[in-house]
Amino acid sequence: MSHENGLFRITFHIGRGHNTEMPEALLGAYVTAFIAAEDHNAALILAGKDLVSKGFEIRDVVKGKIYQQDP
Repeated sequence: MSHENGLFRITFHIGRGHNTEMPEALLGAYVTAFIAAEDHNAALILAGKDLVSKGFEIRDVVKGKIYQQDP
């Protein structure tokens, strides 16, 4: 059985966390991630883990929405 990945777009509101690349003066940022995943939940987990691994704090998913780009 073959599982195909879809392309998903998620816009996160992030905080600096312990990331040193974001200037300390910034309160946060909006970051859009494009990620190939099996479904919406997998896309959220993969994108979130990537941001957290870079030291950012995830504050919210903008409008609570995950968009599938081209089903």
